[in-house]
Amino acid sequence: RKIPRGFSRFCRSFSCDFAALRCVQKSKPVRHSHRRPLPASLCIAASQAARCRRIAATRRRASMPRAASLATLMAGVVLGDLSQLAPPAKGKTRLYLCRHGQTDWNAAKKIQGSVDRELNELGERQALLIGEALKSVDITLVAASPLSRAFRTADLAMNVACPSVEGVRIHPGLREMNFGELEGAVAAESSLYAEVNAAWASGDVERKWPAGESPRDVELRGRQALAGLGLLGQKDGPLHTHVAVVCHGRFNKILLSSLLGRGIDKCGEIQQGNCCINVVDVDVAAAVDAAQPATEVALDSRDHLNGVDADTPS
Repeated sequence: RKIPRGFSRFCRSFSCDFAALRCVQKSKPVRHSHRRPLPASLCIAASQAARCRRIAATRRRASMPRAASLATLMAGVVLGDLSQLAPPAKGKTRLYLCRHGQTDWNAAKKIQGSVDRELNELGERQALLIGEALKSVDITLVAASPLSRAFRTADLAMNVACPSVEGVRIHPGLREMNFGELEGAVAAESSLYAEVNAAWASGDVERKWPAGESPRDVELRGRQALAGLGLLGQKDGPLHTHVAVVCHGRFNKILLSSLLGRGIDKCGEIQQGNCCINVVDVDVAAAVDAAQPATEVALDSRDHLNGVDADTPS
């Protein structure tokens, strides 16, 4: 008998959703003492979000002129499919540097810094979508800041993307910048916030927040943290090919500006939305203080967040 039009597409879609749900539900038992069980509601939300992304992608492609559609396909990363990227060159490790999911303070535009705030419900859904995006690559190391919003994001993502990896590695050097007296303030309402950012942009990267840190402080400890994870100063070559690290908005901006040789005075030019993914290839044999030890593949990618991107860039 003739199969009705669209039936096979429906079957494939249902099969993908069911497979994604079973993958999350069958993830290995937790290995870290702080790990909490993955709620069934989040499993279902991840499956539903994946289906919504496929539907939205189909509609976008259908509405694109043929030339524009071909240009998009030739551009590299399509709809967050990281497996389509060319592999990293010999001697390099591909670093997927992510920002944590949304917190209530993110939603309120408050400066968090070293204050430990947990993910809200939207933030946990976003974290699962990082896992969906990274599932297509062979992640062998997952690391995170010790602050709970970053660790929880890494933990949720790992359960989806790479449940066989032995826990999330915590490194204190990956924590967010200390904003000192400004922590808890609304950035847009602080004249000091604008003043200090302007000073950095003019080259004064040694200037600290009152009772806080400077961009130079963050740069130095961030590079040392990468060395501690085996991503810099490794004369014997890469220990890993694909590594995922979950950190924070301002920390990521400073570290990326440093690694890519842009100068940390340019850190304000990089955007970092909640649960964005930055992809850079790191020359692990480079010295910890090398001028440009990494090359850019993609910055602030949020394609994987279709439908749940709250648009709270840092």
